[in-house]
Amino acid sequence: MIKKSYLFIIILIFLHHCGYTPIYKGTINANFAIVIKEIRGDRDLGNYIKSNLNKYQATEGKKIFHISASSTYLKNSISKDATGKTTEYQLKVVTIFKVEKENIIKEIKINESFNMKSKDNKFEENEYELILKENMANTIVQKLILQLNRL
Repeated sequence: MIKKSYLFIIILIFLHHCGYTPIYKGTINANFAIVIKEIRGDRDLGNYIKSNLNKYQATEGKKIFHISASSTYLKNSISKDATGKTTEYQLKVVTIFKVEKENIIKEIKINESFNMKSKDNKFEENEYELILKENMANTIVQKLILQLNRL
């Protein structure tokens, strides 16, 4: 029992010092503020994007970005079985952000797609689709923040 405890502690020490750092570490400490003017398109996706961008509204930054977003959500069937029932979908999101900063307007277009297997239980499939929408919205906002950091 004592040998297992020592082994566990040694493994924890090595894993703690492996040098791992998240890719997007520090993006929340951005030196800008975001003002959301308008979000159009898919309602669920718009709500997820808005809630992620709200983290940057209260920050006091030197730069202030006024953002309008328009998102398009498509769910296409990409494969079917012999009976004609869809077995796999492609979820695609195209989001166009209009960013205004000091009378300069820039358009940022971000595309995300994901292939999803169809499920027999439609309720589970819809719940899974909502989770995927939220994940895609998180990725879209992270990409937007990286673009805004470059401006």
